[in-house]
Amino acid sequence: MIIVTHDIEFVVDCNPRVVLISQGRIVGDGTAKEVLTDRIVVEKASLVLPQITKLFHQLKDLGLPMNVMNVDEAERLLAGLVKGTGL
Repeated sequence: MIIVTHDIEFVVDCNPRVVLISQGRIVGDGTAKEVLTDRIVVEKASLVLPQITKLFHQLKDLGLPMNVMNVDEAERLLAGLVKGTGL
């Protein structure tokens, strides 16, 4: 099945293989996690990062990975951060 969409959050939920195209050229091709967490590739396709990924890009200075896409993984990582800091 092929789906054409600009709805990044929908794609994150489906977690398929993703091919990003810009001006008729492929700018990204791979798993959703590989492609949709790469800020440069996503911007080349005139899209924005998934919301959770954008948050983790902003938290990179805390040592958190920037390729987080789903709520369960985000919750686990943030809980570990909080426990590790004594908050």
